[in-house]
Amino acid sequence: MFSDNALLLYFEQTKARKSTVVALYENNKEHKRHSNGYKVIDKILASGTISIEDVEDYIRCKKIEKWKEKKITLNYPIWFEDGAIKEVSVGDSHKDFLTKSLDLFNDGLGVELIGDNDKRVKVHSLSKWKTYIDKGYVPYTNADIRMSGVFEYLDGLITALDKAQMHKISFVEGETMKDLIGRLSAQVLIDIEKELPDISIGELVKDGKAEIIEPEDLPYSVCIRYGDFLNTFSEQFRADLTNDGIENIFCYVWRNADGGTMGWGETMILGCHGNGGLIEEDGPQ
Repeated sequence: MFSDNALLLYFEQTKARKSTVVALYENNKEHKRHSNGYKVIDKILASGTISIEDVEDYIRCKKIEKWKEKKITLNYPIWFEDGAIKEVSVGDSHKDFLTKSLDLFNDGLGVELIGDNDKRVKVHSLSKWKTYIDKGYVPYTNADIRMSGVFEYLDGLITALDKAQMHKISFVEGETMKDLIGRLSAQVLIDIEKELPDISIGELVKDGKAEIIEPEDLPYSVCIRYGDFLNTFSEQFRADLTNDGIENIFCYVWRNADGGTMGWGETMILGCHGNGGLIEEDGPQ
């Protein structure tokens, strides 16, 4: 029907449109699959055997089931002696984290704690650390105090993971800690003089009373300088952690004297409940 040259031309034009044709075909196939599924749902609803509310409840339950199989990626990994863990499952038990030895000083020496009568012990795992802290032991040096923050963090992380649920509402959708820091309540900062008003950090910065610093090597962290202290908030993950359906941010917070060596760490759950849009410390710690 066509000359060789014409056929070659048509073949080349067809090849150039192949990706478009394949994409249209796949899209139509997916649309047809969804359409068939919707028809089944419409048929069931029309039969009157179940209501739309029943379908919504079923979907909600399936979402919760799927969430329990979810793996959470930590923004900053947990460093154990046998390797780093960056991904954790929501539905799994995390008790093995209690006895695993942490890689603290990169030398295997552990954190030194001191008790009555100058008794000293070195600990490597969270379970041992908690046991001796409960007995009244305390970190011995500034370095040991700093490293004890790792135990504080791990303890809070395990508790948060055990409580984590799928959220229904998010106040932080698509926003990073850098985006949110202006809305963070000033009450989350260390306030030695007890003079902080109930305003946002953004307002403190605007008034020249605080400064926001973005640590170069910590992409999920933001630091606020206020008074004589630096407050570094490092986001680890997000989920409903207070059983109210609203998404929370689980953070590790490092406080240290500005220009000094004194510092300590703690965990914090952040949430927002409509107090002028302020993000505050939320739920039991």
